[in-house]
Amino acid sequence: MAPGYWQIRLSDTAKEKSAFTTSEGLFEFEVLPFGLSTSPAEFQRLMDMVLGEIGVKDSEVFVYIDDILIATKTVERHYEVLCLVLTALRKANLKLKPQKCEFFKKEVSFLGHKINEEGVTTDPDKVCKIQQYPAPRNVSDLRTFLGMASYYRKFILGFSKIAKPLYNLTSPKMEWKWTAVESNAFESLKEVMTKAPVLAQPDVAAAANESRPFIIYTDASGDGLGAVLCQEGEDKLLHPLYFASKSLTKAERNYHVTDLEALAVIFALKKFHFFIYGLKTVVRTDHEALTCLFKQTNVSARVLRWALEVQK
Repeated sequence: MAPGYWQIRLSDTAKEKSAFTTSEGLFEFEVLPFGLSTSPAEFQRLMDMVLGEIGVKDSEVFVYIDDILIATKTVERHYEVLCLVLTALRKANLKLKPQKCEFFKKEVSFLGHKINEEGVTTDPDKVCKIQQYPAPRNVSDLRTFLGMASYYRKFILGFSKIAKPLYNLTSPKMEWKWTAVESNAFESLKEVMTKAPVLAQPDVAAAANESRPFIIYTDASGDGLGAVLCQEGEDKLLHPLYFASKSLTKAERNYHVTDLEALAVIFALKKFHFFIYGLKTVVRTDHEALTCLFKQTNVSARVLRWALEVQK
């Protein structure tokens, strides 16, 4: 879109609150300014309201602030939805910037991702910047790198385990000391970024009718928890939809191995809640004792709480 915020005029009351003083005098914004903490939420609310009226938002039309993505199965349907979107924007007097628009593409870049009919993958340009990032010289540099890399953590199996030495170094209690351990973790994280798989698009309809339910694989170790959400594709093969991982807290590192495996299940169910809520989901684990843990009655209060979480 053309500068989106500037297309929203402020009320007289809001103008007063946007006032600022310079050497040239007192000024007030006539339109929604960039940099205001509430500007993104207000603009998103407007876009949700405008495009929500066409009836296909979140199914064939997706919007994040001023980025609009249209995804359909046929060219004919794409044209129909495009007309609906353009009509809604015109009705709301919202303008697009032609230079930023792409129409009828089989692959697009959207919010740092490449999206096509096969699924979602990392944007090569963004990954290239991560690859070229120099070795951090201080905590600030390291946090910047971890922020860039963490954006793609859903593509990386065991992200938390790989990045653990780097995250440890960002702690205020840690003295800055860049050793071979941190350097190896830094280079390993760069390397796995280049091997990130394509994440398939979840087929909610197939999961709902249980023809192809969502499947979660979990694992736990002394270093952390890991999980992957999968679904069988039309090719009868399992495809990853989302990878998740987390490091253990000091208390969690003292858990019994069975409790750790149970914790991995709870972590996965919470992490993938958005995908699996209300749908039959299969959880697979390589820890046999876990299969009957949640059915026992003489368990700790912690496991009992987890059992209640699973039943939700």
